[in-house]
Amino acid sequence: KNNNNLFGTFCEKNFVYNQNNQLTTMTESCYNEDGKNYGNTITCTYVDGLLQKMKHSNTITNDEVGFEERYAYDSSNNCIEIKVYIKNVLESRQSMTYKNALLEEHHFSEKGKEIKSIICKYDSKKNVNMKTINEVGSVATITTVYIYEMEYYK
Repeated sequence: KNNNNLFGTFCEKNFVYNQNNQLTTMTESCYNEDGKNYGNTITCTYVDGLLQKMKHSNTITNDEVGFEERYAYDSSNNCIEIKVYIKNVLESRQSMTYKNALLEEHHFSEKGKEIKSIICKYDSKKNVNMKTINEVGSVATITTVYIYEMEYYK
């Protein structure tokens, strides 16, 4: 339970887990002081212990559709793809590639067009020592490079 005094709302969340202690359902009921109540529900589906689908619905849009996230994994159980569908139409996609079990690239696209990519480099101790982020805008692509210098003590 939580209160948001700024917006005058009170929300209550309920969580349901399966026998493997994985979240299967989260419901959120919110009540506004002006009487405009709303709720959100997230339902998770697992196959072989891996999240396959996460369906989001809410009573704000009253469309009974919401959106659905679908997950795909490689043979090492690394998440390699997340697709988001609204009314069974692909809206956005994330794809990830791994090298030696470490995330190497993470790409984001909306409606088939790449909007962001993140490329990670690691040191010998498997810590990120460089991260390059490319954000594609309507006018230009902005590239930000983060370099992390670490010292290790014996």
